[in-house]
Amino acid sequence: MLRTQRSAAPRSSQWPSSTAASWCNPLLGNFTAAVAEPKQGFALDNSQIWVMINAAHGYLFQGRLDQALVIYRRFAPIPERPGRPKTFRDAVRGDFREFRKAQYPGLELALVQQVVGKFARTW
Repeated sequence: MLRTQRSAAPRSSQWPSSTAASWCNPLLGNFTAAVAEPKQGFALDNSQIWVMINAAHGYLFQGRLDQALVIYRRFAPIPERPGRPKTFRDAVRGDFREFRKAQYPGLELALVQQVVGKFARTW
């Protein structure tokens, strides 16, 4: 499922309140916000890499595959949240399963398959 919770409070009281709800942006077709809001939150607290999953998905569904792949690759082996065993890669895989299962309107599943194909040997 797309990231909706934080395991620890952000370091800054300026964490954007909309970031907590940014998980719905890709599902609603708000791909620009799906990229911007997580990047803003990550800039305030870079230990919370889970927010970048939504940014990568936003790039992906905008058809900006190269930018999405940069994020997917950069964070893949890192724990999604500090102190937890689940990696960014694991979370992305879970999201992709959810996308395929639920078939949200407006999400181009062929783009998901392109990412899966690119990572078939390394993921």
